Amino acid sequence: MKVGKLIVYSDSQLVVSQITGEFEAKGETMIKYLKKVKHLLQNFQWSQVRRIPRSENVVADSLSKLATGTTTSSNFGVRVEEIEEKSIADENEVNQIDEEDESWMSPMVRYLTSGELPENTVEAKALVRNLRNTPS
Repeated sequence: MKVGKLIVYSDSQLVVSQITGEFEAKGETMIKYLKKVKHLLQNFQWSQVRRIPRSENVVADSLSKLATGTTTSSNFGVRVEEIEEKSIADENEVNQIDEEDESWMSPMVRYLTSGELPENTVEAKALVRNLRNTPS
């Protein structure tokens, strides 16, 4: 069974206004959540987000109190499951590598690419000798 039409009720003026475009989402996390919601809403032929007063949102209010630990699950007969993972993925992190200006390979690379040898004749002879003994 596929849902074609969806009406979402929320008692959060901020959330409803961000989804409808009346308010701008601020903060990296809120922007990610807003993008996720808009993407999910595209799965329906028709959807609408409506704000309702908190006083009319008793069930959701009870569940939110349950989630925050204000009340216990035994009051409602509800099984509580904590989800540790975020519903939005963090961007891939990349570790920056700081290259040193001069490494032990630099003289070899210069010699192989441009034929430039170290000025010190002992180092130059050692470099050429080592490269000759290296399998290609």
